[in-house]
Amino acid sequence: MKKKIVIYISILILIFLTCIFLLSVKKENKTNRYDEIKKDINKELERYLYVVQPKCQQGSETTVTHKKLVYNAGFDKEKLLDVDKKSYCMVYVPVKCVEEGKLEWKIYLSCNDYKDKGFVKWDNPFPSKENN
Repeated sequence: MKKKIVIYISILILIFLTCIFLLSVKKENKTNRYDEIKKDINKELERYLYVVQPKCQQGSETTVTHKKLVYNAGFDKEKLLDVDKKSYCMVYVPVKCVEEGKLEWKIYLSCNDYKDKGFVKWDNPFPSKENN
């Protein structure tokens, strides 16, 4: 009788540990996706801001959003797809000229199950692929 109880408890513990492992892998995949989106946005910002503000004036500020990246900079909207592959992440990037010709920015994302602290909804989201 004691052997059966030990076997049942062992099986339950194994199932529990497997569930925890699978959830952590899923969370890691989401985090990797959001890091990938930010990397793509950063690369596009370097190009776009060099063209738009090659010689900025110290103290000037601007805001770049997902719509500005897509419609003005030619950024591929599909790179903003969330992990569900249906909805799009929103982007908010405050850009500041810290010295003559030198810009600094920080990228904030807001997706279905993810939102950076400090994100400001500056523009409406793109419609999801389900609505198209």
